[in-house]
Amino acid sequence: MVNMRRYFRNLPFPPFLLIVGIVVLSFLVSTQYFFASQFFSDHERKTTDYAKSWMVPVINYTFWALLAPLIYRISKKLSFDRPNIPPTLLMLLAGGLILAVLHEVSSTGLFFLRKLLDVSERASVFDVVDGRYLRYGIFSRFLEYLVILTVFMAVDYYKRYVKSAVTLDAMALDLNEARLTALKAQLQPHFLFNTLNTITALIDEDKVAAQQVTLKLSNILRDILQASEESGVTLKEEIAFIRNFLDIEQIRYGPRLDVQILVEHGVKEVLIPHLILQPLVENSFKHGFKKKLGKCHLSITAKLYGLGLMICVEDDGAPAKTKGSLGIGLSNVERRLDHFFQGRVELSASPRPDGGHQTTIIIQHINDKTSNHRRRRASAQPGT
Repeated sequence: MVNMRRYFRNLPFPPFLLIVGIVVLSFLVSTQYFFASQFFSDHERKTTDYAKSWMVPVINYTFWALLAPLIYRISKKLSFDRPNIPPTLLMLLAGGLILAVLHEVSSTGLFFLRKLLDVSERASVFDVVDGRYLRYGIFSRFLEYLVILTVFMAVDYYKRYVKSAVTLDAMALDLNEARLTALKAQLQPHFLFNTLNTITALIDEDKVAAQQVTLKLSNILRDILQASEESGVTLKEEIAFIRNFLDIEQIRYGPRLDVQILVEHGVKEVLIPHLILQPLVENSFKHGFKKKLGKCHLSITAKLYGLGLMICVEDDGAPAKTKGSLGIGLSNVERRLDHFFQGRVELSASPRPDGGHQTTIIIQHINDKTSNHRRRRASAQPGT
């Protein structure tokens, strides 16, 4: 009994479905045969017993049910790689012919025994072993074998396709998480170094300001550690993250730094990848304001752009050294945006006519990635 259970566990579906299949197919075939004999057979060959018409299909499909795990095992072990196609087809056809002969001989033996025990049908007992019926039966069983084999192969290929699709999705997710982790690794040492120096300098001069910087830093680190590449954050949340970053820079630069952030109300709930604006803003401080004396102006604007969204980061610092070229940080931003919005995005970086630098992100069409999705993601995370 244990071996039989193990034998039927090899099927790609629950074994009880075999019983359902036997009943359904037997009902359809026997009903068709019964009514066909009523309308198209002569009086002597009419089938008057509907129950007896079940005998042939029940025996037929029961045999196939018993052979099903074996057929499935054969279909899984044989490979259809290009060099193996001819021998594989030959083995499948030869195996099918053997099973068809085995099936027909076994079922014919049962019919022979039934007629021998039934007095009313004993006169036609040798009809079941007629050579013509045997050849037709073997041919029919072989066609049925091919149908079963095709179904099993289709199921197996579908399962492989689903498994490969899930694997590819998992690999893509791992890759994106790895990219985000790499971005975090790039961000944290440089930013932490400057921020900790700021805190150290403020401890003796302005303890309240040092506490504020420490609080802003903790908010930034918490957001970085909780970031998820696939889910994204709303533009409003990304702007809040950037404000913490800019508040720390404001303390470092003092009144020299002038920051303007303008975000239209209609785009605040659009989902974007997390940490997507930070490299753009950091470039302004790292390259634009690094050697500049006097006032430093930085603006971040986000507004509707047709059916899409336009985000622009501008500064009046030193322009980019290579016109029209994206650095490593911006190239990384472009790849992440391209993946998140499936190619519906453009990123450009260029000098401003009146001095400074601007980086523009244009999302061509905003789909339904809104706050509802974000709320479902947030509700699934444990509170901190």
